[in-house]
Amino acid sequence: MILGKLFMDAGDFGLAESEFRAALKENPRDIDAMSYMGTLSVRKKIYRDALLAFSKVLQIEPNAAYAKEQMGAVYQGLGNREMAIKNLMESAAQYTLEGKKENAAGAYKKILEIDPAHEEARKALE
Repeated sequence: MILGKLFMDAGDFGLAESEFRAALKENPRDIDAMSYMGTLSVRKKIYRDALLAFSKVLQIEPNAAYAKEQMGAVYQGLGNREMAIKNLMESAAQYTLEGKKENAAGAYKKILEIDPAHEEARKALE
């Protein structure tokens, strides 16, 4: 799977996808491989595939903050601001519970990019 990430980072999406699919064939519940498939789909702007991948991650690991954050990006790409903000808020809350303040701040900043007047996100960053 490391190769898949390297291929994805290098922009070789075809080889990256092959690596992630191979990992999922070996272990269909591999949330890392699912997450990478979702991230790859976001980068390719194939939002429906990304939505499916991150939904599967959340079925297995409901508190996966990264998956919730990426769901926010997916919904933003689909033009659904309300669901984007909802998922970003959930990811920020989970990151906060995990003590990952920088990640939570990043999620709040993404919310403010979508809705600069979002009061809860603005207060969280104060």
